[in-house]
Amino acid sequence: MNQLKTISAEILLQLMINNNVTVLDIRNLEEFQNGHIYGAIHIPVEELSKKHDIIQSNNLIVTYCGKGGGRSDRAATILNEIGRTSLPLEGGYYSWIQKNIDLTNHQQNEIMIHQLFEKESSSYTYLLADKITREAVLIDPVLETVDRDLRLIEDLNLELLYILDTHLHADHITGSSKIKKQTGAKSGVSKKAGVCCADLELIDGQEIKFGRFTIKVLETPGHTSESLSFFCAGSVFTGDTLLIRSAGRTDFQNGSSSELFDSIHNKLYTLPDNTKVFPGHDYNGFTHTTIVDEKRLNSRISNKKEKEDFIKIMDNLKLPKPKKIDEAVPANLQCGKQIQKQSI
Repeated sequence: MNQLKTISAEILLQLMINNNVTVLDIRNLEEFQNGHIYGAIHIPVEELSKKHDIIQSNNLIVTYCGKGGGRSDRAATILNEIGRTSLPLEGGYYSWIQKNIDLTNHQQNEIMIHQLFEKESSSYTYLLADKITREAVLIDPVLETVDRDLRLIEDLNLELLYILDTHLHADHITGSSKIKKQTGAKSGVSKKAGVCCADLELIDGQEIKFGRFTIKVLETPGHTSESLSFFCAGSVFTGDTLLIRSAGRTDFQNGSSSELFDSIHNKLYTLPDNTKVFPGHDYNGFTHTTIVDEKRLNSRISNKKEKEDFIKIMDNLKLPKPKKIDEAVPANLQCGKQIQKQSI
């Protein structure tokens, strides 16, 4: 039998950075619990023939045991024989830790961000994840696209820790309750929203950790009284507070043009100029912007606009009432659980 080719720890790391590999620990449970490569799937080699379908990704599968050879070679052979592409890790887990790979000094510090779109409300949902630990956070999920979001989380082999809403949405029902039920992730919304079913009541300056990343909560009232923005790894997720060349309306849910002006200027515009801005909506086909571009180009609230000018603009928008507000807001006060109408 030809000897299997192997893959080095250094090459495995690069594949992990680019999310182009599935790592499979084929040791026994005690060995796995005593230490393993972050993000590895655990299937003991003795169970692999029956449980290989757990590995749903079509990526290259890298198998590893303690010191390489033996069990990891056998696992790779099993996978190759059933049509999967697999290589064993050279030197096994011992090689990985002996090479002292410092995960903090590599390009995998770049966060994984998926921007997802719901067309009826033109809403963006954001999936953030650590490429190495596979821990993830979902921001502003929409009820109608929950199945899509869950499928992506499963496809990417992620562990969802938190579901966060930037505010009580008036144009769609949040998917947080349904996702929480299926994943066990914790939900979070502003403390000011008074949502009793949320696991986390978020306040300004609070930090939410996943993998090697931290989300900082920014209270940014104005669009609604409980609006939040989330700053993480050089990006800010602004909900309806700051939009691309625009800003969220302020004519319902205790909105305030004066507060919105202060939130944007005193919280968001104080972030580094190169901060990427990911809004909750865009109606013109744009996906993101930067703080410096909005300071310069935002027609409603650039650095050249005085507060009085901004308030005048916002007071004269004359926008129609959101179509779903009477349905969405009560449901979102219940974490997205739709209230059944009683028949008379």
